[in-house]
Amino acid sequence: MEKTLSALFGSLLLATSVAEGQFNYTTNADGCSITITGYSGAGGAVIIPAVINGRPVTGLGADAFYLCTKVTSITIPGSVRSMGDYAFYECTGLTNVIIANGFTSIGYGAFFRCTGLSSVTIPVSVTNIGSCSFFHCLRLTRLCFRGDAPAAGPSVFSSDTKATVYYLPGTTGWSSIFSGRPTVLNEPGAKL
Repeated sequence: MEKTLSALFGSLLLATSVAEGQFNYTTNADGCSITITGYSGAGGAVIIPAVINGRPVTGLGADAFYLCTKVTSITIPGSVRSMGDYAFYECTGLTNVIIANGFTSIGYGAFFRCTGLSSVTIPVSVTNIGSCSFFHCLRLTRLCFRGDAPAAGPSVFSSDTKATVYYLPGTTGWSSIFSGRPTVLNEPGAKL
């Protein structure tokens, strides 16, 4: 039994180090946290690790996934607080983004020309969305906000003529238009 557990633990460590090896990163000025600065994996469904080398991953840097056209989905853990400008620039294969609660800020042009992206759910914790964050996401139809209306730069949804913003009852700051796109109150019990 001990040998089996040891082999399993060794396999898990190897899988973790291989996954971590797909990311370039820097240690932040605090010396305690990590920002991912690049990705060199094969694509497909990518899960951002919450921890690398024992340090929490708290940011996705500018251009971190620049032109990673083979990435089809991204899962961002709650440890990550923000993403830099153009973080997913022209990730044309990206169709799905899962952002955990805890995330606060989407950088300028973060999903610029992610032409395959069709829907995104924005967690309660997001307070700021940079200009052109979803610029030219031609298939984008649904942005589902779980919290109050965040501060938003101009032209967040430029060229996104099909996008509709959905928000929940009891949240504040919403009007009939959000950064140029129509909003719809999502009724209780409806899937958001």
